[in-house]
Amino acid sequence: MMSSQSIPIYTRPLFSTSTVHDDLFDNYDIVIIFHSSQMNTIGYVNPYFVATIDDQISFTSKSKWNDEEWIIRNIPRNAKLLVKIYNKNEKGSDDNYIGEFEILNIINYDAPPNGHIIIDSYGQHKGHFHLSIDSKKSSNESQQLPRYTFDGPCRYSRYDFLPINHHTERIYSTWT
Repeated sequence: MMSSQSIPIYTRPLFSTSTVHDDLFDNYDIVIIFHSSQMNTIGYVNPYFVATIDDQISFTSKSKWNDEEWIIRNIPRNAKLLVKIYNKNEKGSDDNYIGEFEILNIINYDAPPNGHIIIDSYGQHKGHFHLSIDSKKSSNESQQLPRYTFDGPCRYSRYDFLPINHHTERIYSTWT
């Protein structure tokens, strides 16, 4: 029997409803800089992270990043940032989960002096992660964009894949 406070998962709304702080004109543009991967995660060779804002937009770093920048336009005042850190598993298909941290107020962000504590799935401390966030009220132009608009950076790679090039004599480029 369910209590009067419980809402079964299948009857919960799929989307959150708007609040006073989630007003269409109360949006911000942010620049997040994920500082050097020289974070204090002892024993991890190839750490990388996946950052997500409100399950709407995500960013995956390269291994061994250095001041990786992520620009997002037109996010709501109450947006939240979740950062999950992994260690690249070169021999297997699944990467190793290191831990995560969450920032509940990214608009009025104040960086902790020692960085964010990375917590694993057992509640254990796995190191520190440093980042900085600069936010400003969205301009009139930004407010015309869809919510959570990605504005950089774009990564470009060129691959010389011999079996394909042998037949086509082309170098293939991809966006990553």
